[in-house]
Amino acid sequence: MVQLRALVADRSTESTGLLLLQNVMRLIQITQPPSRGTPRVPHMLKADYSGMNPVFGSLHHALFPTTLLSSFAAIVTRANDTNRLLVLEMLHHLVLFQNGDLLRVYMADERGCCDLSIPFSLSWEPHQSLLLAILVAFVQAEAARGGVLDVLKHLFHVVPGRDDKFLHMLYHGNYMHWWVHLLGLPDQTGNLYELHASVWEVLTMCVSHHGYRIKYLLAKIPIAAYATDALGSGNKLRVLHVAAFLRACVLRNETFYSNVVATPAIWDAIVDLLHVRPRNPSAVVSALLEMIMSAEAHNCRLIMQHIVTHAKVTLLEAAYPGVITSIKAKLSDGQPEVHNGLTIQEEERYWAQEEQTMVVVVDEVDDKDDTTGVVVVAAEEDQEGGGLTSPPPLIPLQDREETGIVASSSSSPVGGSTRRPKKQVKNLFSTIQWSSPSKKQKVDL
Repeated sequence: MVQLRALVADRSTESTGLLLLQNVMRLIQITQPPSRGTPRVPHMLKADYSGMNPVFGSLHHALFPTTLLSSFAAIVTRANDTNRLLVLEMLHHLVLFQNGDLLRVYMADERGCCDLSIPFSLSWEPHQSLLLAILVAFVQAEAARGGVLDVLKHLFHVVPGRDDKFLHMLYHGNYMHWWVHLLGLPDQTGNLYELHASVWEVLTMCVSHHGYRIKYLLAKIPIAAYATDALGSGNKLRVLHVAAFLRACVLRNETFYSNVVATPAIWDAIVDLLHVRPRNPSAVVSALLEMIMSAEAHNCRLIMQHIVTHAKVTLLEAAYPGVITSIKAKLSDGQPEVHNGLTIQEEERYWAQEEQTMVVVVDEVDDKDDTTGVVVVAAEEDQEGGGLTSPPPLIPLQDREETGIVASSSSSPVGGSTRRPKKQVKNLFSTIQWSSPSKKQKVDL
């Protein structure tokens, strides 16, 4: 292990050391016992099903918290795309299979974090933090942005109430101010991972996972102005990521985020985008409509009220009548009209008034005839005096067919006023099996 750390730390042999470390990490994944389930890398340092400690799995805890992560910070900021991508791949492997705890603890306890107060510094110096090195690589190398986003996606997925130290370092250490500052820099377009679009993706992750913290940052910056500029830029990728950011704000369903979304300038840009009716609806239109319908589904009344009172709502209603109709119905207490002009509550109240009580009348058994008692269910007569005819009497078992269909009897009258042939009660119920079937009978069935 000491030689492996020395290989990675030495600039002349870092490529060999990184390739060797990559193979070791793949060996960890292959030799993982299958009883742990997927992913096949230990999440915690503990004994497996055989009672032995996972030898290769313990390398995660033996290698990274010492000198490898500090060496990774220096490699990521160098102009070597191959080694930079190798480091990001191993960091992604680490946070994916270790749930990000190991790397979050290291970053929270890291020393040498530079002050990112204004004016912002876009360079990394030795002995500075790994997170700052990752952010600098995000800005300088477009090829590294995909790997950085994959790593941050797992690092930022923090359960509320846990890792408060990491989030405190992230927000109170001005790292998120650094991210927002990138929106004021010139955009780097023409690539798969554009700068501003990737920054909006990071902000969307922060709102989704820990919106209770980032809202204090968004309250200090003109986030609505940044969103309006992105919506009016004409860059489809940026517009899609801004729509995802606005939808994440809608899903928070909080007053602060609803006020951010219900900014007049933002909706002027949204209406302009939705008013343009191409021959085939684009992904931008679908993303914006999804954001609007999310507000309707989660009953964000502040946003819906802003939509219906917008000056250009007639244009939206002409282009998408179903969307505006559903929003207006939700604002009117969410009671859509039924086919007969009544609301759902009025319909239920109408049927609740017509209550019918059922009376069970049991005929007494004649001991002299040993005849069966006939159970007749009669409905209560209406208040106007009109009564209902009683149903026909029960049919004895001997007059029934095996299929359950009542056999026709030529001697029985049509009206069914007389009873069927008499039979003793015990003969009537002797064929009924009262006990539960045995296990053998259940198997035969």
